[in-house]
Amino acid sequence: MTVQTEIYDMKVKPKVLIVDDEEHNIELYSLFLEDEFAIETAVTGEEAMQKIPVFEPDVILLDIMLPDISGYEICKKLRENDQLRLVKVLFVSGLVELDDRLHGYAVGADDYVTKPVNADELLAKVKVYSRLRKIEEIDEYKNTFMSLISHETSTPLNAIIGFSGLMLDHEDSQVASFSREIKDAGVRLSEKISKILFLNNIYNDSDQFAAEIVDVGNTMRDAVAKNSSEIARKAISINTEIADDGGLLVISNKSLLFKVFDYVIENALNHTNNHGEIRIKDEEAQEKVVISIVDEGEGFSEDQLKNIFEVFNCNDLLHHQKGLSISIAIAGACMQKFGGELQVKNEPGKGGRLDFTFLKPDSP
Repeated sequence: MTVQTEIYDMKVKPKVLIVDDEEHNIELYSLFLEDEFAIETAVTGEEAMQKIPVFEPDVILLDIMLPDISGYEICKKLRENDQLRLVKVLFVSGLVELDDRLHGYAVGADDYVTKPVNADELLAKVKVYSRLRKIEEIDEYKNTFMSLISHETSTPLNAIIGFSGLMLDHEDSQVASFSREIKDAGVRLSEKISKILFLNNIYNDSDQFAAEIVDVGNTMRDAVAKNSSEIARKAISINTEIADDGGLLVISNKSLLFKVFDYVIENALNHTNNHGEIRIKDEEAQEKVVISIVDEGEGFSEDQLKNIFEVFNCNDLLHHQKGLSISIAIAGACMQKFGGELQVKNEPGKGGRLDFTFLKPDSP
């Protein structure tokens, strides 16, 4: 007996809702799209509003001049609905005047397709916006996941760190040693999670990091002071050649930049031997300020420098050998966010070097 296996195509087609009060337009658009998309239709605005939450389209082809509710009003309602705001809306209309287009964009339209519709243009635009819809949906899941990680890990990590800390003075030296390892691992994991969430906030263009005028010299000095106990413990010399007159003003965000500099100093200390030196200096041009930090570590290999700004590169800021390169990604994202630049390279005869290039407030 021969058993025949039937193969099914499990690929799910993106969904398109066509909203138009003229039946021949619906038939035409459906013909253009049906090979690559799952199609649903509506001939009135009210019918469209009923079908949208059920059908869950990726893209809506929306006629502006409907018999009951205008396309503008439908689009506005979608953007005000948290569950539907990511749906892509393409107005299909013969209205091509600039004011009409601006009105459409103002209420949240993603794009226009003008009548008479060109089949190739329609198919190309629907493909682009359906892909964009999926990308934004993945970003939403990612952000939700990040929030979940933060909430679900904080309590157990606090317990691990806290209870292991209580056992550091245990009379059994082996138990005390294991407790130290547990606590150190818990602290490292907690710090990594915090950095990942912090980086996610930067990438999401969080309002908490608005551009402002920052005294970059004082911010660096504050970061050095925060690490003073480790500096003293390793007897490291911090050679700071930054003007102390409060005149190094740049465009950045003070709280964000402080964290970046804190990470830089912390990692430089990790990779500078006892009694070594870390040099920090500034260079000022007409429109820019450059802050350079050089440690006495082992430097970077050529392969490491090629992908140093990748989030999941295996080397941390100033070649930290443990974990992900979250710190360097944070530093790079911070500089890019405010129009600056970060360069990472090796200093001949020294170690790793970071050059932070900032824009001055009066730059165009």
